[in-house]
Amino acid sequence: MELYSWNIIGDMHPKPSVFTLDIDALVIKSICVINKVELSTVTSYLPPFKISANSPVLKTEDNKYISGFSAIMSYLRRRSSVCGMNDFLDDHGLATMQAYTSFCSNQLFPAIRYLLWCNDANYNATTRRLCASSLGLPFSLFIPDFLRSRYVKAVHASCQYGDNEPTTLESKIVSNGRKCLNYLDKELGEADFYGGNTTCSLDAYVYSAISLIIELNLPNNPLRDHVATLPGLSAYRDRVAGKYPELVTRAPIESPVTRELKFSWTERVLTVGAGLSIFAWYLRYVLPVVLSTYTPRNTGVVEDGELTDDT
Repeated sequence: MELYSWNIIGDMHPKPSVFTLDIDALVIKSICVINKVELSTVTSYLPPFKISANSPVLKTEDNKYISGFSAIMSYLRRRSSVCGMNDFLDDHGLATMQAYTSFCSNQLFPAIRYLLWCNDANYNATTRRLCASSLGLPFSLFIPDFLRSRYVKAVHASCQYGDNEPTTLESKIVSNGRKCLNYLDKELGEADFYGGNTTCSLDAYVYSAISLIIELNLPNNPLRDHVATLPGLSAYRDRVAGKYPELVTRAPIESPVTRELKFSWTERVLTVGAGLSIFAWYLRYVLPVVLSTYTPRNTGVVEDGELTDDT
């Protein structure tokens, strides 16, 4: 299977251990690694164009494409190795795991997305650069801003506080993220994992969130500062990474040669199209204004018919 995402982090230095800015794609990869589901390549500069703008996108063994986090998780749960990953939990443990999974999705994940995409300082200094690092021209010019508009709408839709002032909204979202981290740290306690001695699906959610918070060097990252005050979560992340080294191994990004063969025709057509569009816009709107305001320069040469009586 192959996992596609718009938010792949390109080949840059220093390389974070997370391969994407998309928390949903990180959870899917973690689920597959924990359950030993083969995910041959977690790499793509662009999802297949036949797919909608939804990200992430999973290409199955029978060459079918599944887009969107919920649809991909439903597909993975139907696999025998994934559907039974929580069977060792009793009814109380299963209910607790489901409650904390929903807590992460509704409180912690929106806070991470807000800091990545909605905070102007973080987006301009880090997020846009990381997102554009794997996109060739002309995609790197507009896809990051396109993604930002989607995430801003999604975050505002999921956090209906009634006050959309950026400062107030950010403080409320980040405060909910901190509370979620506190509850997760308390629930973990002295256990190695959230399933006790064994990992469960909640571990995929928490590990992905903690990794994204810690790995990305955002100028304004209060969640990272808060995780530093919770040594239990930092030690937990190291335990999970030690048990599943595939989680901290960056996915192989396609070589420049492969990428050029795969996308050069599309990129060239779009680049030429964009250039022609800009040229047509210039001819239609700019050139007439320039010509209407143009005044011939006086060269001092007097043409016939323009002689005055003094001459």
